[in-house]
Amino acid sequence: MKIFLTGATGFVGGYFLKKLLSDGHEVISHVRSTTSIKTIKKIGGKYWLGNLDEIKVLQAPLKGCDAVIHCAAYLKFWGSEKDFEDANITITKNLLQASKNTKIKRFIFISAASVVMNEGRALINISEDQPYCNLSALPYSRTKAIAEQLVLSAHSNQFKTIALRPPFIWGKGDAVDKQIGQAANQNQFAWFSGGNYSYATCHIHNLSYAVSLALKANLDGSAVFIADKTKMNFREFMSKRLKAGGYKIPKLSIPSSIAYWFAGLIELIWRRFKIQSNPPLVREMVRLMGYGFSISLNKAKKTLKYRPILSVLDGLKQIDNR
Repeated sequence: MKIFLTGATGFVGGYFLKKLLSDGHEVISHVRSTTSIKTIKKIGGKYWLGNLDEIKVLQAPLKGCDAVIHCAAYLKFWGSEKDFEDANITITKNLLQASKNTKIKRFIFISAASVVMNEGRALINISEDQPYCNLSALPYSRTKAIAEQLVLSAHSNQFKTIALRPPFIWGKGDAVDKQIGQAANQNQFAWFSGGNYSYATCHIHNLSYAVSLALKANLDGSAVFIADKTKMNFREFMSKRLKAGGYKIPKLSIPSSIAYWFAGLIELIWRRFKIQSNPPLVREMVRLMGYGFSISLNKAKKTLKYRPILSVLDGLKQIDNR
């Protein structure tokens, strides 16, 4: 199968590219710089250097492709509303239209489990029918939710779509290695309300496997949660992940409700004084990590015949840097 892949030089997309190539697919990865070209060449894939802002230009690399896997996103929790909307909504619109124009058969969108998060409360063993996030205080989740709805509404008999919703995606090179671990070592990471609540995770190998299943499944234009089988509470999982990476394990804990209020105050100060650096804490970070969250895999099993191929324990063993 010939596939157009966005976000191939990121943590998630990089794993996807390796998996797709190992499965024998021909992959064209979208890149935005010469540095990214070197990364793709090193892995062994093909690339297209171009802009996703123009539909007509985008149609050229899509011609002859069988599928699009869209995992590029503005994966941050701070920035202007325009930054989030341009990267998460507008580019998705462009890809959908260009895909239809070039007769692409299926479109796989890497969404996020947080598209169903709103007010601060636990969501336990939920299914895909939860209402979408609509809070301006959660710009990543809100704009991903809008993009997901665009993808699902574009589904037809000729253009099959699906939105895969992973929770916290982890594995070697993840957010723990890039941010959380460093913060923990500098005593800048604390638990929210002790961290003793259910928390869904998704190892990158399990998500990559779900993508390979979506390339073959009879898609019905719906969203599907993808996660690990093992259920842990947040503190247990994150402690094991930090330990495996050789990072310090924090002891300090802050009530989630207070942390959310304090994060809102920090955001207000950053905006009022137009501070250029990223704030140390934002409400979306507290919402994503500070409340219980677990999901049902029933739909993934039914729609994709999905079963996690890697356990949390084995995933931690792969990372162990001690």
